[in-house]
This record gives sequence, C-alpha cells and structure tokens, in this order.
Amino acid sequence: MRLWFGLCLLAACAGSAPTTSGDDADTTSEEQCLGGLPAPTCGSGPCLCCVSCGQDEGLCMGLGYHFAFGIGTCRARPAAGTLSVTAGATSLTATEVAAIADASFEISTRTNGGVLVFVGPAAISDVTCATTASGFTYYETGGRVYRNRPGSGNACTISVTAFGGVGERIEGTFSATLVDDAQPATTLELTNGTFSVERVAYP
Repeated sequence: MRLWFGLCLLAACAGSAPTTSGDDADTTSEEQCLGGLPAPTCGSGPCLCCVSCGQDEGLCMGLGYHFAFGIGTCRARPAAGTLSVTAGATSLTATEVAAIADASFEISTRTNGGVLVFVGPAAISDVTCATTASGFTYYETGGRVYRNRPGSGNACTISVTAFGGVGERIEGTFSATLVDDAQPATTLELTNGTFSVERVAYP
C-alpha cells in the first residue's frame, strides 16, 4: 500500500510543471522526482515528490500516522524556535525544529539525544492522549524507538498555550510515557517538556 501510494505521488508529480527559477529553470519536474535535485522542502518545490523521509534525513513531516512509523512525506526547513524536555534522566534540547498544522499540528525536532516528533490538536487547549488523537515518537541515538501511539493507553498531556498561523509560533508544554518495541518493553518518561516553534507552510 505504501509503495502504491509513493508511486502515485511520483506519477502525479512527474505530470505537473512546477515553476522553477535560477539554476533550476531547465530542470523538468520528472528529473526533480527522480532525484535530479535535492529533496524538496515544505513550502517550496514539488513536495509530493518526497515520499520517504526517514528520521535520519531531516525534519520529516507527514500529518497523520506517518511520524509514528519513522516516515514523513516531506522534509521541512529548520524554523525558528525552541524545545526542551527531560527524557528519563537526560536533558534534551532541540538543535532543529519545525511545526506544521492542518486539522492537527505536528512538531518535528532534532535534539542532542535523538529525534522527537509529536502530534496534538490544532487549537489552544489542554488535552490527554486518552481524549485526542495525540501521540509521540522518540528515535534515540543508537537505534531504540520509543512511542506513545494514539489509543495505546499510555499517559500523555499536551497544553497548547499559543497557536499561530504560518510564520507564527505554536507554543506549550507536554509530558508523556513512551514505550519501546523490545521484549520486555522499556518505558521512557518525558517530563517538563516545553516548546515554542515557528509554524511553516505545508503543501
């Protein structure tokens, strides 16, 4: 299904003629989709060509289920903002951040310990994972992946205190209980999380 989805997006992109400028003016949309240019970024270029962004490839965005499986449909440019959280006994500080929003928001960050992405409601609100389709995934440097998927039953809270438009900030606090995929499972507590991230355009 994912392969079919990706092929459809590639076909759609190859059939379009996005506006280019400068050195890219002679590059066809087909060449862009086939890797003739660096991967597209949110808000510029034929973003639908980028259908397999992994956690090691940048700030990967993809509203819906994508972030939970380490896959994004588009790479975002780093935006202005901050994020900090305590993961177990480790203090994490974001080195790159970006945020997108539609019916929900998604924040993608690179930190000193790995990659943290999470989804919450696109409104000023106080919610828990038990009451909304919110969720977290943390890709720890070294290979472990911890998650709190929507409907998992693991606790999380997200308090959104500011929700701006494109170019403005999404801000708030969070905490969450994440579990890895190993047997027996290991739990990771995220505490004292704060974020203030500029919202970028999402095609």
